[in-house]
Amino acid sequence: MLTVPDERVTATVDVSPWLEQKLAAVLVHRTEVERGAAPGMIAGFPPAVRERWLSTEWYVRHDPVPSRAAQSELTA
Repeated sequence: MLTVPDERVTATVDVSPWLEQKLAAVLVHRTEVERGAAPGMIAGFPPAVRERWLSTEWYVRHDPVPSRAAQSELTA
């Protein structure tokens, strides 16, 4: 699983009200569950672990416009 340093996270969202729908969406990928990919691993976790794993989402903001001017020539 890809991660970033905590200091880069700009938003933490509690998605526990949608946990049931989120788990159903993960488990609908039946072939992934059957072959033991991430959805299968999640399906095999005890309910308390699944809840802890899936009830929070973390996001990193990426500005659509670069914060510095683009370089037009190479310099030493």
